[in-house]
Amino acid sequence: MIAFLLAATAGAGGGLLAHAALRRVEQRRLNALPALPSHGEAVVGAEDPGVRFFAAVHDLTMTVTEAWNTTRIRGGSVEERIKRDHLAGVADRVHAGADELLRVLEPYRANAELASKARGALDGLWTYSSQDHHHVEHYTETVVDGDGQTATHTRSREVYQSTDHWYAVAPERIPAVLDAVRDWLRDAERRSFPRLGIAGRRVDLGQLEGVERSFLERLVRSTVTGTDDEVPADTLAEIASQWSLGSRIDDDLLAYIEGLAEARASAARLSECLPGIQATYHYNTTSQIEDGPESYRATLGALEAVRTAEKAWADVLAVVQGAREAATTLVAWASDPSIIEDDREYARVAAGVYQLAFPASTLDLVPWDRTWLPAVGAAGVGLSTALGVLWLFA
Repeated sequence: MIAFLLAATAGAGGGLLAHAALRRVEQRRLNALPALPSHGEAVVGAEDPGVRFFAAVHDLTMTVTEAWNTTRIRGGSVEERIKRDHLAGVADRVHAGADELLRVLEPYRANAELASKARGALDGLWTYSSQDHHHVEHYTETVVDGDGQTATHTRSREVYQSTDHWYAVAPERIPAVLDAVRDWLRDAERRSFPRLGIAGRRVDLGQLEGVERSFLERLVRSTVTGTDDEVPADTLAEIASQWSLGSRIDDDLLAYIEGLAEARASAARLSECLPGIQATYHYNTTSQIEDGPESYRATLGALEAVRTAEKAWADVLAVVQGAREAATTLVAWASDPSIIEDDREYARVAAGVYQLAFPASTLDLVPWDRTWLPAVGAAGVGLSTALGVLWLFA
């Protein structure tokens, strides 16, 4: 009995100490979300539309995280602490940067319209259906009961046998399909598709004034590294450049161009095998999966290439439109004195647009109060301590 009382006391004490320690660690993390200026004007090479847009998106999020950090130290809410004039100015930069960026990327947008038409034509060209066939198989099964007596039973089961596959095409639609694909690809040949090179840009610390660099390092120590240790120059530049290094827009633009290249190869196959094909094809196989005739496979290849390009452009638009919506939402909340939006809502929008624009960034922008972490950690420590005491008395 004494052993159990000692174990319970030790476990409770260990749990309380662990809870307090974990709570301090959590509060320190929650009080210090990354809040760094983009210093877009100091990137290696001249500023350009891509730099201006992504730097503005970064600064939009950091305006909110700065207010979040202030509330955790001085109290109040994000809406009370946020710098409204600064937020409005950053939001204007986001909108202006989005307009400028879309003008630069206009060749993608215009060509993507023709890609959508090609996809619509390809998507409805073929119809496919199938039917599985089974047969009944009889078999015997011998069982032994609890008394050791055996009995034989005849049972039946359905066994897969084969599949009929039907492929149907409307031959009269083939010329329109080929024209739609060719129009898309011919338009692409007339255009130059720019790349932005955002992920290759870095903040040049040498372009910062001494006071700016010192302030940046203090911010990095207080909101990113969480230590008082000096931050090496390479590390400082790496952290300050996460808004550029974390962008993946050039991957999306490259995917669009790769989709075009795949479509050119598929278009050549289509031109060879679609004209003159029969209206229907039928196969009976011992597999539920069948590739179909060459003309069907060629159509699927072209369709996949178009979808690759369409998705790539849709991903680019999602970043631009998501940034616009976030900027509009945050300014609307901060400008409406009649309703105080919850801090978590500000954080949700700010972190969401950052993660959308900079998916490869290493900055931790998940500001949810994980109040369950200290409790779970404390319970684990308490249980381990109690079991340890019991083991000593065993």
